[in-house]
Amino acid sequence: MKKILSVCLAGCALCAALAGCDGGETQSGTQIELKTVEEVLEQTPAEDLVGRNDIWQFTTPFYETQIQYNEGFLLREDGQGGTLPVKLMFPAAYVLEVRSNDLKTLYEYGKDYLVEDGQLVIPEGSAIVPVPDSEFFLSDAENAEWIYNANAGEDEGRAVTTDRFVLYPYRYVVTYIRTEQYSGKTAPSKGGQLTHFSQKIADKEGITMLYVGDSIGEGAGVSGEFLNLVEMTRSGIEARSESKVELSNCSVGGIDSLEFMNLINGLYDKINPGILDNAKQKLRLMEQKKGFADIVFIALGANDSAADRSADLFKLHIGFLIDYFREANPDVSIVLVSSMEISNKIRKNREDDKRDLRLHDLGEYAKVLAELEQEYTNIALADVHTVQSSVLEKKYLEDVIADNLNHPTDYMSRLYAQTLLKTIF
Repeated sequence: MKKILSVCLAGCALCAALAGCDGGETQSGTQIELKTVEEVLEQTPAEDLVGRNDIWQFTTPFYETQIQYNEGFLLREDGQGGTLPVKLMFPAAYVLEVRSNDLKTLYEYGKDYLVEDGQLVIPEGSAIVPVPDSEFFLSDAENAEWIYNANAGEDEGRAVTTDRFVLYPYRYVVTYIRTEQYSGKTAPSKGGQLTHFSQKIADKEGITMLYVGDSIGEGAGVSGEFLNLVEMTRSGIEARSESKVELSNCSVGGIDSLEFMNLINGLYDKINPGILDNAKQKLRLMEQKKGFADIVFIALGANDSAADRSADLFKLHIGFLIDYFREANPDVSIVLVSSMEISNKIRKNREDDKRDLRLHDLGEYAKVLAELEQEYTNIALADVHTVQSSVLEKKYLEDVIADNLNHPTDYMSRLYAQTLLKTIF
């Protein structure tokens, strides 16, 4: 894969010159040197013209490579006997392959898919089949926990599955060549802000990494066929350096920023009893490792949104976590990770509670994390939320959310890791 980088990332110096590489806000429009389809095919080794379970393919930012590897999509029925059109990040100048989400099944051009005006078209009789409405929606509406409405914000809707394993058989990936520049949001490199981590990398020393998150950090949503976003980030650091990374994943499914603060303060009665045992276990791990950590990722927000927590309170809680780690090790580099967007199409299916899962704007949390980035040294914001906002201008929400709730697909997990790694190097 390193050979393909010389072809597909040939314009990175141009990208840096145009957009700037260090610090500051999320960038717009990474311009790379685009080659013709014929040049890409001629200059790319054959093994790099297919989508693989490969750390470089998975973690190279999609906007920095002309070949779009393993771009994921969920194929759905349209409710009228057909299928919804596939949405791609770019017009496909040349489709190299289409595979099942697990990469094990290769589909046939002309039989299973066509390419028309840069779009992927699924013909009748294709082995690429959509998730039936009968599986996407639930017949037992009365006992279902969630209802879904394609028109976000409306109260009426249909009971919907939140089982990712129902949906994964209908998820697919496409690898294609683009010849159109990217104008969306990108993550700037902020390695210069992470002084301790960058020095350890430069000295080729081992890295102790802590990841403090919620169920997204635990790996909820992924299929299990690939590394989750935290493991992928660890592997990506090792692939980009000569440092061995010791990872401690301290994420707790279901936790929010206030509960993490209460956990550290020993206020166990203020933590959801259903997650308390897991939270205590992760606290013990944090206590053991915090004094030795070289880099800590703090990735919360989705559950704060569901709790309708104000951005100011969220900022206060994250600041508490920063101070907690800095007291143990003043030199530790800290990465604040804004949360991916969660579904605003889904609501509780109870007469007395039809709340939107997304009660507070996650974009506001990203803004206060950017404020914390400016208020502390040796800290950087990996703004997943803002990068994902550009993806959602092109893709369906269901392409990146595994379970119709708030957990990332395999594809979205790769976008997470891409943003984190771009930020820290």
